[in-house]
Amino acid sequence: MRAPVARRPARCAGFSLLETVIAVALLAAVMMSLAGGISQSIHHDAVAHGSTAAFLLANQQIEAIRNQVQANPNAVSFIDSDGSTVDLAVNAPQLIDGSGNINFALTAPTGYEKQVVLNASGASGQSETYDVRWNVQHVQSGSATLLLLTVGVQPQNALDSNVVNLHALLP
Repeated sequence: MRAPVARRPARCAGFSLLETVIAVALLAAVMMSLAGGISQSIHHDAVAHGSTAAFLLANQQIEAIRNQVQANPNAVSFIDSDGSTVDLAVNAPQLIDGSGNINFALTAPTGYEKQVVLNASGASGQSETYDVRWNVQHVQSGSATLLLLTVGVQPQNALDSNVVNLHALLP
């Protein structure tokens, strides 16, 4: 004969309401922290994109000026590939702050700034506008006089307003 099997009481057959509520609360907390991390990651990606675009625009402006100075060393201005007038006159109004970078708080004179609009290719589909400014100074290096070119780029409508400044010495 078989021995009687002890049966569990019916109340132990599943999860209690309290256990279910605690599990759902923990799951919600984990999901919220993941959503915050993803949101922050998207923000940092947009900032990095803006900074990279600003760096490339500054480098492009330096190269355009460098090519023009090499082609015509006596030029005081030229028309850029996008139709903007680029002034190269030394002793123009200073746009440089105490640290040697472009000061965007000052009003740039005509010929020393331009607006560049980049159309986004990403998921946002928004255009970004950048303020590009430059300044030219004479620098003595031994017996040679060089041009110190400073180009600054600041995004106008981006998530981050970091300014990119590049410096180049031109013979």
